[in-house]
Amino acid sequence: MKPNPKPSNPDALKLSTDLLKGWRRSLIKLGKVPRGFNKKAAASDQIIDALIRESRSDVAQLWSIFNQERSQIGQYLNSPKREVIAYLLGFHLPNIARYQAMLIRSHQRHQLFDGFKNFSHIHLVDLGCGTGALTLGMLDLISRFKATPKSVTIDLVDRQKEFLNSAKAIIEENFSHLPNKRIITGRLFVKEYAEKLLAQDFDKSSCIVIQLGYLLNEIQRNPKEMKALCMMIEQLIKKQLAFAVTSIDSSVPSHAKFMMNFREFCRDQGLQTVYPCNHNNPCPMFKDDRDWCYSESEWQPPREQLAIDKYLDIERRRLGSSSYMLVSPQLLDITWIKQPSQVIVGRPTAQSNGKSHKVFHYLLCSNKALEKSKQQPHSNKYQLRGEYFKDTTRC
Repeated sequence: MKPNPKPSNPDALKLSTDLLKGWRRSLIKLGKVPRGFNKKAAASDQIIDALIRESRSDVAQLWSIFNQERSQIGQYLNSPKREVIAYLLGFHLPNIARYQAMLIRSHQRHQLFDGFKNFSHIHLVDLGCGTGALTLGMLDLISRFKATPKSVTIDLVDRQKEFLNSAKAIIEENFSHLPNKRIITGRLFVKEYAEKLLAQDFDKSSCIVIQLGYLLNEIQRNPKEMKALCMMIEQLIKKQLAFAVTSIDSSVPSHAKFMMNFREFCRDQGLQTVYPCNHNNPCPMFKDDRDWCYSESEWQPPREQLAIDKYLDIERRRLGSSSYMLVSPQLLDITWIKQPSQVIVGRPTAQSNGKSHKVFHYLLCSNKALEKSKQQPHSNKYQLRGEYFKDTTRC
């Protein structure tokens, strides 16, 4: 087995060894190798390489329509099992990386996982769970930051039975050691699930985390489902429960702008913005239709992911996403710092200064307005969207 290549950015996010081992074991259990391949006699890395060869064309089909009409994806493969494997190979790990990058930044800014430690029970809701990437990413960090509660309930909700079964199996594979764990699956629409969740009794020892992975850009075309999601959030606020809403979605302008509007809705209901904003005021990016907000992060893909990306002819060491986290005051009582930092929201443009380095122009968001700043960094590497701006000219 070839070793993982050295990362171009040593500070890039690295997924935990346990997550990667569980992902590989799940692929071997769920995947189909080429005809004639002796699975029993092969080593695990040989099996996964065979799975990649067998399924990479399926991954390519999904990739080709990923930013077009996601509701039609299943029609291209005509096989739920093949679709699950294609998702696991092509999108599962990058989505964990996107999600964890947001969660880690949220913890660095507002001690997110310290807030979770105040609750003996955490209720994770994964709407449109797919392969369970968001729940896996959350559970991994809860364990890493030593915030494991006395009990955990996981609601996996998806319209496809094969994804529900696979997500449950993968979570069991990764977190069999988690005490007092209960996993509930449901082939439900958002409206049906909202009614079930709101009928439950939650006390002050419980915290609810609603996770939306690439769901909002789908249900925005379904007014009934979108209304049900908004109603669920409104009712949870009225009940004065400790809860969070987290979401990752596409960074293309139309999806990102819809996410910006969803943030405004949640803020208007009384939720506090943990990420990406450094304030809880109306978004200043609405003033110019040319602007839209999304985040960037860098990660260290394992060698298997690099093999898939090479076949797709794409580079995904740097990931883009519309990532948001909002919380009720009962979960985190955020006190905005007196001198708020500026969040990078505009893709930097580079201009040569006639020397060996470049000058980067950033669009920055503060609690009042947008402003531009430029700097000559110590290298040609620029800072990423979603990060707090670091003025290296003062170093």
